[in-house]
Amino acid sequence: MVVFLEDDMTVSPFFYKYLKMVHSKYDSQSDVNGYALQGTTTKHASGSSDVLQGPKGQPVFKYPTLGTWGFSPNMPNWEKFLIWYDEQSKNKSFHPYVPFHKSTEWYKAHEKENRADRMWSIWHVYYAWRNKEYTIYSNFPNHQGLTTNWKEDGLHFTGAVGTMSNPLLTNWTFSYDMLPDKPVILNNAGHIVKRTG
Repeated sequence: MVVFLEDDMTVSPFFYKYLKMVHSKYDSQSDVNGYALQGTTTKHASGSSDVLQGPKGQPVFKYPTLGTWGFSPNMPNWEKFLIWYDEQSKNKSFHPYVPFHKSTEWYKAHEKENRADRMWSIWHVYYAWRNKEYTIYSNFPNHQGLTTNWKEDGLHFTGAVGTMSNPLLTNWTFSYDMLPDKPVILNNAGHIVKRTG
């Protein structure tokens, strides 16, 4: 089990408990590419401005876009992604654009500034889109996360030092152990496209 963290993040005391639980539950599902640890993320559909919110009563949900503020990949799918990336990234005429996706807009802006190499996540977004894969997100109350990003000055933020992206999960309740066999699926606009069943 692997987890990727940025250097300006703090983790919840329950992040490892959670990761063991979701890996054990969902690693065998071929459409699960990994697990996001962040508590807050934007909706990724073009034109969306709201914060992503999972459905009430659902401890986790599937979402088409990975979360980079703490990501733990499902290793078999991650290995396939790395093989694909190693080959595809050599094709200088290829652009990993996903229609109607904010990450594509951000990536195009980076391309214009010759900074596209700073955005590895677009390749994963594209790969997941082409292969119909999802990331499992937690759905704790009030957007509590297993990580929080302090938004320190650097590559992505300026002038926002010391601002937490979301509150950390500091209490664990029994209901968090009740993971559904088939999590609800949301699209990049945050709408339910497939219910549990």
